[in-house]
Amino acid sequence: MAYLNKAQLIGNLGADPELREFDDGKCVVKFRIASTEPWGEKETLWVDVAAWDKRARTAKQYLHKGDRVLVEGRLSIEEWEDKEGRQRQSVVIKANDIQFLTLKSESSQGQQTQTQTQQRPQQQQTRDEIPF
Repeated sequence: MAYLNKAQLIGNLGADPELREFDDGKCVVKFRIASTEPWGEKETLWVDVAAWDKRARTAKQYLHKGDRVLVEGRLSIEEWEDKEGRQRQSVVIKANDIQFLTLKSESSQGQQTQTQTQQRPQQQQTRDEIPF
């Protein structure tokens, strides 16, 4: 019998990634991404993502709220106890690969355009200066 546990999702980070380091030198980063269907009812699906060690450090360094990413990994169930002592579960993508889809130039492009517009002096042309 064949077995496949693979998930691929493109979405935007809902908040900056949170890095947690352990005594043995390992670390994990966790973040949530929102994936919205571009057609129909525009339903948004929020998915938890976890990545370990080198991927975790890279994600923490370069990813920020609103960045678009492609996450590829396997689905896993995390269990924990809530404040009232009840057992809880959630499905998490354990990332094998994270591709950054937001370029640095895209995230700062709006700020640069606004700055350039503000710095550009207003030029007034007289009737004689118009070339036609």
